[in-house]
Amino acid sequence: MFVQAAGLGHELHRPHRVAVLRWPGTIARAAVGDAVERAAGRLGLDVLTGVRGETAVALLAGRDTGGEALYRAVSDELGTAAGAVGVGGPCEDCADLPHSYDDAVRALTVRRRSHEPHGGTGFEELGLCRMMGAGDGEREADRFVREWLGPLLDYDARHTTGLTATLSYYLESGGSYDATAEALRIHRSTVRYRLQRIREVTGHDLGDVDTRLNLHVASRIHHVLDRPR
Repeated sequence: MFVQAAGLGHELHRPHRVAVLRWPGTIARAAVGDAVERAAGRLGLDVLTGVRGETAVALLAGRDTGGEALYRAVSDELGTAAGAVGVGGPCEDCADLPHSYDDAVRALTVRRRSHEPHGGTGFEELGLCRMMGAGDGEREADRFVREWLGPLLDYDARHTTGLTATLSYYLESGGSYDATAEALRIHRSTVRYRLQRIREVTGHDLGDVDTRLNLHVASRIHHVLDRPR
């Protein structure tokens, strides 16, 4: 690996991050790789690019640049912002590159399923979604959300209500009726009514600490991942 990289003028004996990039199939992955090299030059980064599956992969060395900056630079080079970038955590040794790659894939997966599927995300930005990975990890996150919020999501879909959002604001506010009412611009009594309806629909006791924690985690994950596949 070191010899091959050296032959391409890239020194692996220094800190790196792995980035994975995906643009629409109408743009060749090789073209994305070329755009990454030009973008990296503008950002002051040394880069080694390749292709894996449906993504372009880049080993980045140099100053710490976030996923959003790389995304914008590559978008400028390609002339389209209809893509996504995931950037893994830093690795001091080349033996850690596979871990950074896995982190980058996870960041890309979360980005592409988020409210804003086009953009760049670094692994450090994922929060709770760090636990989610492609494949089994992604499916487990979906199952967790369905387990805790499924009846509420189904109820909202059937009746065009906003109970899931009400629950999310309520939990984010630490259980404050007033803060929830202010955030949703509704009356405090409406918050009280909606929370009672939430209890009836889900069967959950919102006063139970463990239940509130699980609902809060599920709400956070759902907020990121509720974009349809």
